[in-house]
Parts: sequence; C-alpha cells; structure tokens
Amino acid sequence: MERWQFEVSCDKPLLDEDSKAKSKLEQRMTVKDIQRQIGAVLKQIVASVSLLPATSLDSVCSFNILVYTKDNLDVPADWQESSAQTIPNAQQLRFRQVHTSVHSVESSVTYRAVDSSL
Repeated sequence: MERWQFEVSCDKPLLDEDSKAKSKLEQRMTVKDIQRQIGAVLKQIVASVSLLPATSLDSVCSFNILVYTKDNLDVPADWQESSAQTIPNAQQLRFRQVHTSVHSVESSVTYRAVDSSL
C-alpha cells in the first residue's frame, strides 16, 4: 500500500496588488528552470521504485485521488468528504521541492514496510 502526496501551495502575497510583491513576481523563474526542477523530482520518483515494497503484477490496484481544499471553495457535486487515508506503521520518503514564482510543490510517498520475517 502506498500513499503518494503532492502538496501544491500558492504564494498568495505574490498574487495581491502589493507593489513589492509585483516586483518579485516579475523576477519569475524561466520555464526551463521550472522544467529542470520537475525533472529532478521525477528522477527521484523513478529511483524510489527500488525502495518500495514490490507488488505482484497479478494483484488488483486501485487509486483514490484525494484533494484537500479550503472550506469555502466550491467543489463538484459528486465529490465526497473523506478522511486523510493514512497508512498505519508506515515509512515516508520525501522528494525535492519544486518552486515557481507563484507556487511550490512538495511531494512524498508513504508506504507500509513489508515484514521480512514472514
């Protein structure tokens, strides 16, 4: 069992009308810089596969997409409330952060360690 988490944060002061924030926004990163950061995270994710417990190719997999929003945000009517879906007795592997001029993304995978004594 694995829980992949990608936490996207918005640097709100940059979006306000404040002139200091506007000047900071003008010092944006280039697309190439952002792509380089994303590439580094993807390399870490690919490399982490060897650390994660192996699953049988015959096993059935399911994916649950969890989206955390602010309380006052309008969401689609077919979305349901859920708990955090944490994994008991888990280990976590954090990846590099990606930063743009407006957003930052933190990523990690949490997984249940396989008991090697079995």
